[in-house]
Amino acid sequence: MDISNKTLAWLLIGAIIVSILGTFTALNRIQKLGITGAATENATGQTQLQVQTSASIRFADDTVDFGSWQVNASAYTNCTIETETPSASSGCIGGSAPNDYLVIENDGNVNFTSVNLKSNATAAQFIGGNSSIVKFQWKIADNETPGPSCSALYQDDDWHDVDTSASGVKICDDFNFLNDKDSLRVYFRIVIPYDAPQGVKTAQIKVIGNY
Repeated sequence: MDISNKTLAWLLIGAIIVSILGTFTALNRIQKLGITGAATENATGQTQLQVQTSASIRFADDTVDFGSWQVNASAYTNCTIETETPSASSGCIGGSAPNDYLVIENDGNVNFTSVNLKSNATAAQFIGGNSSIVKFQWKIADNETPGPSCSALYQDDDWHDVDTSASGVKICDDFNFLNDKDSLRVYFRIVIPYDAPQGVKTAQIKVIGNY
């Protein structure tokens, strides 16, 4: 069946009218419903961090080597060696006095309430020989500038005989952990008698941190 141009025109107009009415109806419904894609609740995030404490004390430099020495017994009763201001007495035959010391470091992140130091050997046990002459002594000093590493420093005023008691002797109060003030030096002085037994001598020094 043939359809005239006039009929086609009316059909096209009707289709356009139906399309417009459908669009208006859809828009009206959306307006009534509102926007449904937005968040309707607030959410909260959080970050978490745990900082741990570490109490740690060590010898950053753990060896003092006095070297090899002999007492000039024909003229002297002893050989005395100091490491603070390196020196060897006239009774010493050997090399040069060592410019050496132990370094105690607080390498944790908390202060120590106090620090003790002890030796496993007395002068007689370490060196031997005439008991009225033999000496094994230490002196404590700050190791850093500006410091100080301790609120109070002990055994620092003069040479002191090493301590061999179970708990050792206190050398520091409130030992700091900050990098520019967290270390101490331990200098040594030994007096070797003319009759000290020959051989290699060894003593062990122990540091005890209390917190």
